[in-house]
Amino acid sequence: MYCFGKLGFPPYKGRCHVKATIIDDRSYSFGGINFFDQVFTLTDYMLASNDPKVADCLEQLVGRIGKTHPPLLDGEVPLSKGTSILFDGGRPKHSLIYERACQLTARAKHVDFFGQMVPSGQLATLLRETDTSLYFNRPEQMLPIDSLGQAFDQQRYRLDNLYQGSKFIHAKIILFTLPGGKKALLSGSHNFSYRGVNFGTQELALCSTDHKLWDALHAFVQKYNK
Repeated sequence: MYCFGKLGFPPYKGRCHVKATIIDDRSYSFGGINFFDQVFTLTDYMLASNDPKVADCLEQLVGRIGKTHPPLLDGEVPLSKGTSILFDGGRPKHSLIYERACQLTARAKHVDFFGQMVPSGQLATLLRETDTSLYFNRPEQMLPIDSLGQAFDQQRYRLDNLYQGSKFIHAKIILFTLPGGKKALLSGSHNFSYRGVNFGTQELALCSTDHKLWDALHAFVQKYNK
């Protein structure tokens, strides 16, 4: 058992935000679920895998985080053609996951964003310039400490929120429709807010061009966006 992170201010600084459970060759990750009672009332998910390669990769990553004090170097591990694991090591102002989101948004014809927080920074600017459907929690759904930041970022970046549901979104998904009918997705622990990038949080995400997984996550978004 490893004890991750440390208490401090701001709470984003050096935070381990990775979520992964490995049981033999089966793994659950690339979603937002933290395993305690209250989170099962939230809109969230994990992706399940029976691939030993994924389980081994995640096990090694968890051990590396647990034995080494942050920050670590960001990393990418290819799993198959078009699919890879992305890891943010917690270096302030560095995020491979956030950078990949910006790169894909800049290429996309349409983006579906479904997440806990308002996207901010360069990504928010790119999303505003792209045909985008945005679903995120309204300020009144957030804790008091977070509600002001949510309202401020939405007004600052002039982003229209299409979410009308009452359940709190804790999932973090971006679905990209690219030229030529190609699809790409990012799914994981990253909230795509630049606050986490600025202070350095450790994050995990799956980047994939798998159309079946894209369709499954798109169906999840459509089911829970109202």
